[in-house]
Amino acid sequence: MVLENLKKFIDSKGISVSAFEKSIGMSNNSFRKSLNSGGHIGSDKLENILKIYPELNPVWLLQGEGEMLKEYGGTSNLCRVTSVSIDEESFIYKMYKEKDIEVGQLKEEIGVLKTRIQQLEADNESLRNQAGADRVTDTFSDLPLVDYEEDYPPVERPSSSKHPLAGKA
Repeated sequence: MVLENLKKFIDSKGISVSAFEKSIGMSNNSFRKSLNSGGHIGSDKLENILKIYPELNPVWLLQGEGEMLKEYGGTSNLCRVTSVSIDEESFIYKMYKEKDIEVGQLKEEIGVLKTRIQQLEADNESLRNQAGADRVTDTFSDLPLVDYEEDYPPVERPSSSKHPLAGKA
């Protein structure tokens, strides 16, 4: 009966038999073997179980009488409710609202920073493209100007390049 009651307790706790065995210091599968063979459990192990799981009712464990879990002053040990004063409650609510406002402000700031990053990346790309165009202009402005046809007016060098020698003969 004791082993069967322990199995019910383990199931109600939602833990595995091996986790229970480890928690009370039993070797691996020793409880399971005792349970399957209809064996017994030593008093030292029972004492250890009741120390580790103080909510377990020893009368229920040994005799199967009463509730599985002890009751303390009419309330279960598993569910303790503490009262919070109105001042504490309003203080907690105020802190919550302040944090909520701060989170909102931080989200806005993150949005602004993301927009700024996108703008800077676009500017950077534009400057890269412009630098590439300047290299092309500079390459052609270094070539000598030669009129291949006498009927056309002479060609002037472009002066829009950022290169210091561009447009100068």
